[in-house]
Amino acid sequence: MAKIIFFTSTSGETGKTLLTVMTAIAANKFNQQNVLIVDTLSPAAATELMHKKIPALETAPGIDLLTVNTSEFQQQIAQLRASYDFIFLDANFASGLVSADHVITMAAADAFTIRSNQQLQAKLAPGQFIGTIQTAIFESADIVQRTTDIAPQDLFSFPLVNLGGFADAHRRSGIDIDDEDDEFAWAYFADVFNELIERITFITANGSLTGFTYTPKYIDDTGITAAGYGLTL
Repeated sequence: MAKIIFFTSTSGETGKTLLTVMTAIAANKFNQQNVLIVDTLSPAAATELMHKKIPALETAPGIDLLTVNTSEFQQQIAQLRASYDFIFLDANFASGLVSADHVITMAAADAFTIRSNQQLQAKLAPGQFIGTIQTAIFESADIVQRTTDIAPQDLFSFPLVNLGGFADAHRRSGIDIDDEDDEFAWAYFADVFNELIERITFITANGSLTGFTYTPKYIDDTGITAAGYGLTL
């Protein structure tokens, strides 16, 4: 029975579609999961990105794309759940919260966004929220500081960062979303999926994220680990 995963944010242009598609691909390619990406938005950015990343999508094993409106998706949920391990949903805020089993929020470290993120979490059912990915956009090679305004167990291990094309040496604290095809990028998205799985397992067993910790497998504070090398399509 598939789990429906939804990345969301209270603001636009945070990388939600990128995370949805790339994490789904990582789940399939590096964890052998049978996945479906559902694109209910217009324009269909997830559909465009999927065809860019996997040109022969129609014949790719274990990964499918469904481009439908929200109503059509709702009518097919039961059947789709029975056919996949994970369904990654790219949808608007309201329909995503209604459909998703697990929600990952995305938030910058400013006070307004953090308050909005807290209000969003309050709308979720127990066990539905499984963490926040910190986001940032820099125009210089700054180091991303983990915010202290979000509980440590709620924060995913690494932020999603756009450093405007700076070299690897300047983006160890996040993934440059302008360069999503290199080894570092795939190692990042593979780790997002691994951490997502561990968070689901932990919250299912314990009822909350209190006490949750995660040891990254593919990336760490210095870059790509030995296990992360070679994770490319």
